[in-house]
Amino acid sequence: DILNRYENMKVSCNGNWGVVIQGPFLNEKQVVESLNMIRNWKSIYPKLKIVISTGRQYKKIIESSFSDLIDDISIYEDYESYSNFQRQLLSTYLGIQKMRTLKVKFVLKIRSDQYFSNPYIFDLLENFLVLYHIKKRSQTSYRIFSSSMNSWLFRPLGISDMFLFGSIDDMEIFWNYDGKPISYPADLIKHQNNFFSTNHWLDRKS
Repeated sequence: DILNRYENMKVSCNGNWGVVIQGPFLNEKQVVESLNMIRNWKSIYPKLKIVISTGRQYKKIIESSFSDLIDDISIYEDYESYSNFQRQLLSTYLGIQKMRTLKVKFVLKIRSDQYFSNPYIFDLLENFLVLYHIKKRSQTSYRIFSSSMNSWLFRPLGISDMFLFGSIDDMEIFWNYDGKPISYPADLIKHQNNFFSTNHWLDRKS
């Protein structure tokens, strides 16, 4: 059935879809796996937009390995004072901003150490948009889809950063970063996590 829908799937991803690959490239395995994944996607969805968002120290690796496959690179200044969450928040948001200039409607955000071998993932996501549509009274046009959730001591109902998909408008709000320090109670400052993004998104939508 999937093979019979191949032509439809190519039309589905008609330039309105983008992928932000966020994070560092620490070794050759990451580069090779990411290259194979992008080539696989591009062979089926040639109009798919791809942006890699990473720290300045990885810029040469990205330019030398991915320049002929991706649409843009988003580079941020990586300071030692940044927590991992701040790096994730900033680089993802800057990547989504790049996507805005490419005029996409939907964005998939994945980490640079995540690889998806099934090329039909976008067909699945498109079906999710239809199956789990938003009611007209909602202030959002589409849902944000995540791979998983978990709860730790300082992370109630945390949404995984490994895989997030939604409209560019909603994703932009979810990952909004204004460049200012994130305010937390002093005893929680070292436990910054995705709960901030979830709470921020709900606050902006309420």
